[in-house]
Amino acid sequence: RMANEAERREYFQLTRDDGLEEMAWVLVYREGPLSISDLGEALSLEGDALSELVTKLTKSGRVAEDRGLLSAEKFMIPLGTSRGWEASVFDHLQAVIQTICARLRVLDVAGAGEETGGSTFSYNIWPGHPMESEVRKQLAQHRARLKDLKDQVERYNGSAERPTEYERVTAYVGQSSIAMSSEEKEK
Repeated sequence: RMANEAERREYFQLTRDDGLEEMAWVLVYREGPLSISDLGEALSLEGDALSELVTKLTKSGRVAEDRGLLSAEKFMIPLGTSRGWEASVFDHLQAVIQTICARLRVLDVAGAGEETGGSTFSYNIWPGHPMESEVRKQLAQHRARLKDLKDQVERYNGSAERPTEYERVTAYVGQSSIAMSSEEKEK
C-alpha cells in the first residue's frame, strides 16, 4: 500500500531539514498540482518556513507556481548525491506500490501485463563466473538507457503543447548484491 498521510507526516518530521527540499519536490511532482497549504500540511510546515521552502523550490526551477498551485515537470536526484537520497527512495517505493496497486486493478484485462507490472530476476554468480561482469553492469546499463529515453521525451515535451489529458508512465529499476554462502543455506 502507498504511504498514508500520517506516515508521510511522521517521516517528514524525522527528516525536518536534511533533504526537506527534495522531499517537498518529490511530493509536488508525484501529487501535483498541489496547493501550497496542502504541501505545508503534508510536511507539517506553515508560515515563514513553508514560504521559504516554496521560494527555494520555485527560484531553483524545480517547482512552478501558478495561481497558488505547485507543479513539477520532473524529479531527479543526481546519482551519488548525499543529500536528498531519501526522497529518491520514497519516490522509488511509491512507484513500486503504485505499480502493484495498478496491476491488481487490471488483473483480468488482456494485455495489461505489457505496460503495467514488474519482474524480478536474481542471478547466482561468483568471482570468475563467465557472466559476472554482464550481471553486475545491469543497473548502470538500465539507468543509462532509461535516462536517454527520459531526456528524449523531455526534449520533445519542451517544444510541444501537452494536451489536457495525458498519462505519466513510471519505470523503476533497482539492483542489490548480497553475499551468500552455500553453507548458510544448509542450516
